[in-house]
Amino acid sequence: MEYELYKDYVSQTVTNSYPKYIREIIVKILKDKGIIVDELEQKDEDLTIEASLSKSLEEHQEAIKFIEEWEFIRPYKHAVLFIYSGFNQGALERLKTVGEIIPFVADPEVFDVLLAIDPDSVAAPRFQTPTFFEDDSKLYFKFNLKYKGYLPGTNTQTKLKYPILIVIHKDMPVLEVRFDRINTYYKDGETFYRDKIKLATTWAEVNLALNLENFNLQPILDYVDRSELPDLTVSAKRMDLKKGGKVTLESNKDYVLPLLGELKELMKEHEDEFIKSPVINQLLIDFITNTEETSDLPWMSLCWKNKVKTKDVIVKFQHNYYKEEYTLLQYTGVLKELERMDNVTKHLIELKDKLDKQPDAI
Repeated sequence: MEYELYKDYVSQTVTNSYPKYIREIIVKILKDKGIIVDELEQKDEDLTIEASLSKSLEEHQEAIKFIEEWEFIRPYKHAVLFIYSGFNQGALERLKTVGEIIPFVADPEVFDVLLAIDPDSVAAPRFQTPTFFEDDSKLYFKFNLKYKGYLPGTNTQTKLKYPILIVIHKDMPVLEVRFDRINTYYKDGETFYRDKIKLATTWAEVNLALNLENFNLQPILDYVDRSELPDLTVSAKRMDLKKGGKVTLESNKDYVLPLLGELKELMKEHEDEFIKSPVINQLLIDFITNTEETSDLPWMSLCWKNKVKTKDVIVKFQHNYYKEEYTLLQYTGVLKELERMDNVTKHLIELKDKLDKQPDAI
């Protein structure tokens, strides 16, 4: 692919698909790097940001290169976790030698290979030629998909560079598939995400000789749901009740779920009064326990609390995504730092280790 066409994919992706707060972060970093210089004098700050960013991407290969690098370390809205074993360093070196992966380099003349995945193709779709990056704690394999679509209500065609990452943690046996939401005018079917997850895990199994197992998150979520942890709580959940009813519960500003959560709080606040009525107390305990234990939970959201509430991290866990065994993680709200995403993964691992050693805690 010619660089000018590649540049169009990157710049249109940033302009049309990145949320405003992400574009603002990029502009700030590019200014700190000296790639953007405040040459434009405009009264409207938003126009200044957009104009500066567009000008930088159009004129500076270093800006395009920064986006490539940033795609490895930016936070993503979705992730799926797997347990891996059997990593083969020799297989990785062979892939480098034969050119089946492209090591990331700072040279702006070297850029990512874009893949077209056609769901209607006779040949089975497959991932290939990822860009590879390594730091002290992780290995990253970035697959760069390309799409075209039309902006809603217009005849304007727009291009999209859509990265999907395989992230292999060195210090724990966890492999993540990370990716962002994609606008409907680019998607090639209702099972878009499931299909791409399958392509990513198949590539890892075939090319890196990995054995992948589902990361079973259900016991962890059950444990959090039944515990009172200082910095982690259930913020919402969907319950399919035994008698056929369905209810979605969302917590209030004090992180208390309605109905069952409020009933627990009421019993705690008036414990002395309920103790005086042991029959009523036990009936309520049995009702809460029976409702929780006999209800299916298609999804649940956990909140990692922060002293600054706007920095809370809320993750929705959707079980058996499109009938697959794994759980899809969806990070909601504004997520500016990758560190928060990494901290969620690390904490889930810690909880898994704890429950593996103390199964009675579940």
